[in-house]
Amino acid sequence: MATSWSAASTSSDLGALPVPGVAVVDTSSQISSTMPSQDGGTATPGAVAPTQLDPMEQFDPWADASTVNVPPAGSGHSGSTVDLGWPMSPITPASQNQMPVDPWEQFRADILGAVQDEINNKTQAMGTRFLEATTKLVAASEERTDRRLGLLEAEVHDNINKQGQLEADQREMREQLAALQRSLALAETATNIRQQVPDEGFAREVDITLLRISSKELLPKANLQTALDEWLHDADVDTQFTKLSGPESGRRFTLHFLGPPDTAARRLHKAKTALRLPGGTWRTWSIVTSSGATTSNVFIDVDKNGCQIAKERDARRLFRSFQQVLGDPVASQIWTNKRDGLLSMGGSPLALVQPENGITPSPIKWNLPVAHANHIQRDAIMEAYRTIAMANDISNIQWSG
Repeated sequence: MATSWSAASTSSDLGALPVPGVAVVDTSSQISSTMPSQDGGTATPGAVAPTQLDPMEQFDPWADASTVNVPPAGSGHSGSTVDLGWPMSPITPASQNQMPVDPWEQFRADILGAVQDEINNKTQAMGTRFLEATTKLVAASEERTDRRLGLLEAEVHDNINKQGQLEADQREMREQLAALQRSLALAETATNIRQQVPDEGFAREVDITLLRISSKELLPKANLQTALDEWLHDADVDTQFTKLSGPESGRRFTLHFLGPPDTAARRLHKAKTALRLPGGTWRTWSIVTSSGATTSNVFIDVDKNGCQIAKERDARRLFRSFQQVLGDPVASQIWTNKRDGLLSMGGSPLALVQPENGITPSPIKWNLPVAHANHIQRDAIMEAYRTIAMANDISNIQWSG
């Protein structure tokens, strides 16, 4: 059976392609003559015998994609070529059972998929890095905050401690200030003061070239001179540079060292030093008294004015007052400097004798902080001090004839 082929109208075939600038080429003029049919018949004159091609053999993916072969409607064969004016993928004729796959679309889809995957991967990586960076930033911020809070807490505690220390220092300062005020205002204890005739020699300048000699018994001057010459010989002091003055028989004498004052003072010091023996003991005396007895009670001392005598005398009296009131165990902790009239306890000045001309006994001043710290009973001690002073004052004795 012969198959008849006819040219299709290009206008009707292109009605579904509304593409501007598309040139349609009519292929109906290419039909030249009648072609024999495949079954031996004769084809329609002017028709081109169709070539039965497989749709995939008809497709060339590397062909020029600027034109499109448009087959006649319903024939499945190539009919017209449409010039689109720009490169595009060839259009594969569709069959009744299978839709052709456009490689370009597939390639484009693969590229888009790869790009999308890359974007997704990079986005995920960026998100991960952002999360890690944010976590580190938050951790660092928390660490800095904790460290700063720790420093602030330590600073607060330090300020509290400093405030407590400052308050303690202020209390101690107030106590020291009060003690200083008490010390500056040393309490002058009111003693049983009695006015006497002022001593003209109370504050006179002492003589550094003479020694005072005293005894409880009456001593003949000659016997005393003999004992003194032996002592001066032992001290290697020439007796021709000394002179003993005093009554022919008495209790008080004066030994003068002659020569220039400096030389005489050195001789006096040399003789006075010889009074203490190498073993640490004092020289003993053996002098026949006016009554024919022998005595060793001879006392030798440097020249002193009335103030110095009163200071040493009342310092001894005050120490005896401590013994009476506090007892020997406590009194043994007190050191007496008779020359300065100062009594100390535990290395700290405690009481000071301050003689005044014409006043007896001498007034006493106290270092109150030391007295309070050692629980010294000042009133009782001062009462004992006045009693001792009055007992030794011959002016208070009731004499009878």
